[in-house]
Amino acid sequence: KLILLRVMTLKLDLVTVLVFSATAMAAYPDAPISPAQMQKLLGKGFDVRWAEFPGDISNYTAKHPQTVQLNNFNNVRIRVDNDLTDATFAAHLDTVIYDCLNVGLIPILAKKGTVLKNNPTSSKALSDFVAWWDIAAQRYANVTHKLLFDIMVEPAKELGSDLDVLNKVYLKTTAAIRKTNPTRILSFAPGHIASPDYLHKLVIPAAASPYAMVEWHTWASGPNADPNSKKYWSGNGTAAQRKYFTDLADKAHNYKLPTWFGAWMTNDFNHGSHFTVPQQYAFAEFICGQLKNRGIPWSLNTYSLLFNIADDTP
Repeated sequence: KLILLRVMTLKLDLVTVLVFSATAMAAYPDAPISPAQMQKLLGKGFDVRWAEFPGDISNYTAKHPQTVQLNNFNNVRIRVDNDLTDATFAAHLDTVIYDCLNVGLIPILAKKGTVLKNNPTSSKALSDFVAWWDIAAQRYANVTHKLLFDIMVEPAKELGSDLDVLNKVYLKTTAAIRKTNPTRILSFAPGHIASPDYLHKLVIPAAASPYAMVEWHTWASGPNADPNSKKYWSGNGTAAQRKYFTDLADKAHNYKLPTWFGAWMTNDFNHGSHFTVPQQYAFAEFICGQLKNRGIPWSLNTYSLLFNIADDTP
């Protein structure tokens, strides 16, 4: 009987160890972060192409996030679209994310979803998009809550205009992610290229609550030099031009969830660079001031335009 009791005790101890180990492996290394807390942590940062284009991927080094942090920025929005079943790319993405975390940055994993944007009614495009997030969610399930999932970079093209389908995409994607990441913050963007004018049409999935935020933006390609554009900016900005932005910022600030400003440029760098440095400074001062007044964090588009990716100099 004594021998049997000892054997039973050893078995119970082994079961306890196994259960404890499994629980530890499944646990996050930190407590959940509320959207209000995350809004404060995000501060200011950059959209980055470190896992987006071949040249940026091949030139990436750990010095990139170090440079961001040393220049007093807080977040990096890591735009991706490559397949995570590609082991080489997946390992690279791991490296980028962990390099950012190791220097104290908030990494925002942002899926571009190009195929789905162009084919919003394609069941395969939708299933592939959801599957991508399912794989990503499993891969990073035990990573700190500081890693934020940005479901789709600026819903645009046909998908951005079909808001019912966009909401369906969010619903299915959230269900896939929540299986393994019940308390990670998910970020959703309204349609029509993340416009606050369509926040009232955005349906946040119930499963996302209470760990959900909203990304919005304008001037992702910088102010526009065309007087016929609603994004037209001249000199230091007229009262009407400034009102265009403050109206959008107010809509975002008054939304039911914390928001962040996910992409903007100080110049139309990709369309002729029509704005002088003093004009860019005045524009940036205005944008940053308005966002700061409302407690809205931001990410500047992009790191590679403002820093030399070869040596990380401004």
